[in-house]
Amino acid sequence: MTADRLPAALNGIYRMPVNASPMRDAAHGTGCAWVELELNRVVDKSTLLDVIAEEFHFPDGFGRNWDALADCMRDLSWRPAQGWVVVLRNSAGFAAAAPAAHATLLKILEAAAADWRRRGRVFVILTGSPPNLPAFPVL
Repeated sequence: MTADRLPAALNGIYRMPVNASPMRDAAHGTGCAWVELELNRVVDKSTLLDVIAEEFHFPDGFGRNWDALADCMRDLSWRPAQGWVVVLRNSAGFAAAAPAAHATLLKILEAAAADWRRRGRVFVILTGSPPNLPAFPVL
């Protein structure tokens, strides 16, 4: 995958590749931020929101609720980049412990990806859960 192979038209949620190095190189080559969210100890909404707020450096006024998360994911003006690749590491445990919160997170991220697509900016999410997600296309 080369740097020009990360178009906003492919924004969405994809299965984490076995080797993410080409994807990371493409992200960096296009000026995109690579944001890794380590979810191995996340078992509820509150902890999840704390992890996301920390890794994305959310503003101090972040409301720590789903609406505030959705708003922040569609703004990101405090974290300038040409786009963002969000990696949900070790998400299976969180998905098992809090399936409704996990589903809500994916809905929010998918909506943010669609919003950024309309604006021509990359917003790709890579995760291992659920396992039936499509792989990111090799172009």
